[in-house]
Amino acid sequence: PVPILFIIPDPEVTFSFPWAVPPNKIDLFGSWSMMAFLLILTI
Repeated sequence: PVPILFIIPDPEVTFSFPWAVPPNKIDLFGSWSMMAFLLILTI
């Protein structure tokens, strides 16, 4: 169980990168990728 705690934040940082971009600069793909990632993360 402990290694999982180190593996999960790695892709989380990768997929949360679009949040570093101003909202008016994010295209449709960026918005959907954030929503898909949050959905997978909450399941």
